[in-house]
Amino acid sequence: MPIALQSTNVVASRFSPDWLSVHERFTAMPSSTTGVPLGKYFSCGSRVRFPMSMTLLKLATERLLHVLRGKKRSLESRFYCQDTEGHVPMKTAARRRAPFRDAILRAGGTTSPLGSLTLGGIQPMSTPEGDRRQAPRVSTDLQGTLGSGEAVTCNVVNLSKTGALAVSSQPFDEMSVVQISVSVKNDDGQSEDFACEAAVVRCAPRPDGRHDLGLYFTAVPDAARAVLNRIIESGSILPV
Repeated sequence: MPIALQSTNVVASRFSPDWLSVHERFTAMPSSTTGVPLGKYFSCGSRVRFPMSMTLLKLATERLLHVLRGKKRSLESRFYCQDTEGHVPMKTAARRRAPFRDAILRAGGTTSPLGSLTLGGIQPMSTPEGDRRQAPRVSTDLQGTLGSGEAVTCNVVNLSKTGALAVSSQPFDEMSVVQISVSVKNDDGQSEDFACEAAVVRCAPRPDGRHDLGLYFTAVPDAARAVLNRIIESGSILPV
């Protein structure tokens, strides 16, 4: 009995450059009926049969498998959309999201989806560097003591709520943690000590042989924070 494999689609034209297509019908017949070895035949729409080599049969089979894999991928492309119930095709989900996209792109009350995106005031990131730039500063010369193994006297040139700029007689390793202590007088003439833990974020040499220190306060006790806030808000510091 002949073994026939036939597609259900329309037969492709023989004048097409890709005439060897999975849409064209091909028939495999036993060699006993025709006397031709292997008896592989290719059948066009005109019912004219001629022997087909194993290579052509392999190519046609590969094309059929390629189409089947493509259909499988198209079925797998359905995904779950959170704003709808169940699984929806990608095109449907895109249409449902279009109003939200247009609302985001709409600027200045215009309805054009090509409008530019407008942003409000950009707030700097909450980083130590950003905090130091925003914090109010007090510039004065104070005698402070930084402890890193041994006490070193330095001049506090610039003091803020988050850090200080000091001039030291000896260098410190960058990113090292030191103890800073500053004694000041309040408005009542009482001496107050401000002590906290600070990280050395910058150490640069000066022409006079001293070093500029950039300090960032990493751990400030509540009592020291209150003293520091009063110093910054008053805008003036009286050295002890």
